[in-house]
Amino acid sequence: MSELDSATVFIDSNYYPMVSDAVSNLKLFDSNLSFGVVAALVGYENGKKARDITKGTKGEIRATVFQSKGMDSYVYLLAVADTGSPEILREESGASLYKIFEEYMNGGFSIIYDWLKDGTKDIESVLLSEMNQRVMEALCSIPKDAVPDRPDDIPDL
Repeated sequence: MSELDSATVFIDSNYYPMVSDAVSNLKLFDSNLSFGVVAALVGYENGKKARDITKGTKGEIRATVFQSKGMDSYVYLLAVADTGSPEILREESGASLYKIFEEYMNGGFSIIYDWLKDGTKDIESVLLSEMNQRVMEALCSIPKDAVPDRPDDIPDL
């Protein structure tokens, strides 16, 4: 087994109850891994990495699970985006690829946790609202003349 195959990503124990609850009670995520991928993308989008995490007795995701679920491409994508170079993908980089993912994932969980601090416990509604806002911002940033068939009813934010 290579260093890459034995890599493990840890969910910070402060966020594990939120993750476990979301996976158990929502149809939005089928596993800790799928929620972790969304969290990593949220972390990356917001430039937030959690370097110091509290490892508990639960919440670890092995590299082999990423590979078997076809989610290892997100690990590679974030590693290249983070470093700005595909050199990170060399075999000798090994577990550092997964460490980058773990930092963004826990940074994303931190952001999602903060979104829920207003008393809202419905993670699904909060995530869908945040995603909707991001999509609308992206749509509004497209100049009207750049897309010939752009609907006129896209609101200006």
